[in-house]
This record gives sequence, C-alpha cells and structure tokens, in this order.
Amino acid sequence: MLGHGSQLPPGKQTNQNESVYLRFCYRTQKVTDIYVCLLVSLSASSASLFSLLTLTRFLPQVVVLSPSCCSSPPKQFDFTLIKMVCCVTGAGVIALLFIAYKFFNILLRILGPYVFCKPIDLKKQAGANWAVVTGATDGIGKSYCFELAKRGFNIYLVSRTQSKLEQTKKEILQKHSNIEVKIAVFDFKNPSPADYQKLLAKLNEVEVGILINNVGMFFEYPDIIHKIAGGIDSLADVTTVNTLPPTLLSAGIVPQMVSRHAGIVVNISSGAGSIPMPQMSVYSAAKKYITWLTAILRKEYDHQGIIFQTIAPHKVSTNMSGNPDTSFFCPDSDSFAKSALNTIGNSSETTGYITHQLELELMTLLPEFLLNDFISKTGDSIRKTVLARKEKSQ
Repeated sequence: MLGHGSQLPPGKQTNQNESVYLRFCYRTQKVTDIYVCLLVSLSASSASLFSLLTLTRFLPQVVVLSPSCCSSPPKQFDFTLIKMVCCVTGAGVIALLFIAYKFFNILLRILGPYVFCKPIDLKKQAGANWAVVTGATDGIGKSYCFELAKRGFNIYLVSRTQSKLEQTKKEILQKHSNIEVKIAVFDFKNPSPADYQKLLAKLNEVEVGILINNVGMFFEYPDIIHKIAGGIDSLADVTTVNTLPPTLLSAGIVPQMVSRHAGIVVNISSGAGSIPMPQMSVYSAAKKYITWLTAILRKEYDHQGIIFQTIAPHKVSTNMSGNPDTSFFCPDSDSFAKSALNTIGNSSETTGYITHQLELELMTLLPEFLLNDFISKTGDSIRKTVLARKEKSQ
C-alpha cells in the first residue's frame, strides 16, 4: 500500500496505503455526499408525488359518489383507483424503508466499532501473552508492535532485515521494559514451504495469543498487467508476499489457539481490495484474497473461541507513504494501530479507522463507471510522474 503522492521501489515490502485509491477517495468525497442526498430526496419525493397525483384523480369521484351531493343512486364503486393508491404508496414506503435500512447499516459500520462499542479485553481473548507481527519494522506494523507492548503483550518481530529488527527491538524495550521481545528474520518473497516450517517452528516455541499478518508489497507504479515494471518476477513477488504469509502463518499458528480455545488473528488487507481496481490487478486481487480467506477462516473456527479479523486501511502517514501531513482522513500510524486494535471483537471486517470507514462507505455508493474512470486516470497520472522522476534522476 502506498501513501498519497509516493511510490515504492520494486520489491519493497510494506503495508502502507496506495496513492491511487486515496487520490480517488479524496476527489470523489464531495460527489458521493451529494449523490446520497439526491438519492434519498428523490425516492421520498417520488413516492409522495405519485400518491398525491393519484389521490387528486380519485377525490372528485368520491365527491360525486357521496349521497349528500347526488340525488340519483350512486353507481357501483370502482376500487381500481384505491388499489392504485395502495400500490404506489406501498412501493414508496418500501423504497424508503430499504433506503433507511441501508443508511442504518452504513451508520452502524461507521460508528459501531469506533464510537458505540467498548474495546474488549485483548489479554483474555488472546489467552496467551505473545503477539507475532510481520512487517514489524516500519509503518503500521511497527505501530501495532508498540501498541501491543503498551497493552502488556510480549512481541515477536518478523521481518527481512536483521539491523532494522534489532533497532525496533531496542526501541520497544526502551519504552516498555516490562515485556519480552524476540526477532525472526524472514524474506516473505521466499515461497519455500520448508523455510516457512522453520519460521513456524520458532514462533510456536512461545504461546501466541495474537497474530498480526501485516506484511505486504506493491508494484513500483500502477499499470496494466502485461506492462507491470519488473514483469513476471514482480507479479510473482506481489502475489507471494500478499497471499502466502496470512495463509501459511495462520495455518501454522492456529492449532495452538484451538487447543486453548482462545486467540486472535488479524489479517491486514487494503482498501484496494474493496473493489476491482484497474492497473492494480494482482495487488487488488491479492488484497481481496486476504479478505475472502479471513471470512472463510472465521466460519471454519466459529466455535473454537478464535477471532479472525480483516483490517483494510486507507491512507496513513508513514515513511513509506512519504510522510504526508496528518489530517482528518490521514492519521499517523500510531493513532491508526490504536484505533484498529480497539475494533477487535467488535467488527470482523473494517478499515481500522473511523474516517477511513467513512471514505469506504462513500466510495461504494458511486456508480462503477465513475470509480473505474477515476482510478484509471489517477493511475495514469502516477505512472507518468514516477517515470518522469526516474528519467530525470538518470
């Protein structure tokens, strides 16, 4: 995931938010707000107007048929207009109820995990004191480590660079000296099952209560699939890094959670997985895979006492995203991690931050052709900017 206005070099593993998606959300925010208001107003007005017009046609006949206004016997009463009034009014009421239902669910997803629900006791739900975090030396992953350490968990850092792991361990212990910190070096571009077995053997030496599958990877810049920078190698790396860790680490660590009937698995997806994104092909699909996988695991272990959660963040201010200024829609990674951890047990699938959830709900209200147009144009703009910068630096 990339930050607004920045791109990652090839092969860079990160969990930051992609600029394509965020630029799109920013540009369409006002449009979606107007779109929702018009939709609700139009539905309500239409139902009322049709009912009024039909009643206007019907009332004169009622007056004529009234015995007090007519000396001759009334003709047989025709219920056709009444039926029409009932049908039109009923359709209007159903439409309004449907809109109200959808609106209520949107509000519930925005406010429920972040305003109404009280954070659960993570220690009790985890059933153990160790938290494993992948991609733990930068951005959101690093902030997860510090927030979990603050809440009294021992931290197992997993990343590919020894020096950064050592530095992160030192920083955590300086701030939280009452916990333990272990490190494991692993390059997640490596798909070897044998190497995953070795990693899992290390991790299972401790009682893991929380697993944060955070590591991810994006392309150098957006493009259509056969023109992706780095070609087949880049496509393979993005697919491997974004799909294998949550799959294999979950499969390898869940058994100890099952034996305790307690545990938490958080899989970090991306807003890019919320809709099919042109020019983000494998990345968008891989993030959707994470969401789908987590939903399936949630069903499979429904009665085992284990929580499986998907977090799909949008824009977060981190080094990898170019350290953009924090704003209403762009929190720093520490604020994001704290917010996301508070949603565990209160939402099985969310963005992790209240304003990100607001962005997502607005985005999904837009027609698909508008989404595709914005994403494609933004991708084209980012690609041109990155290529121009590379050419200038040569």
